[in-house]
Amino acid sequence: MGWTPALVMARVEECVRVIARLPAPRAPGWHNLWPEIIPEFADLVGQRPLPRRPLPTPDAISRADQVLAWLCRLPPDDARALWKRAEGRPWREVAAVWGVCPRTARWRMRVLLTRLAARLEAEGVPVGGRPRRRAA
Repeated sequence: MGWTPALVMARVEECVRVIARLPAPRAPGWHNLWPEIIPEFADLVGQRPLPRRPLPTPDAISRADQVLAWLCRLPPDDARALWKRAEGRPWREVAAVWGVCPRTARWRMRVLLTRLAARLEAEGVPVGGRPRRRAA
């Protein structure tokens, strides 16, 4: 089984999630000279623990890099619209990127994903590790 539009979209959605889980970049040369404050138990009473998302695996980062390379080869408006849809933005926002109505945007997205899947299949890009689908 090769590339399908649904598989391409799942890979782009995985890329969006991976990039969201990466740590924030730090400016080189800047550091903190203050000692680290270790809170005591009394300081933590009544506070909720901060949610921590696990860092992405190296395989997930490699797949995200692959997706970013695909997006670089697309026209800028197509890449921006695909990224917005993978983020879960409404069709109205995706349509605004192209300057069309939401119904036309859905059609264009299907065509874009189909062409991208056909291009990946023609280039022989292996499907490899399949991304996990997010539970809706």
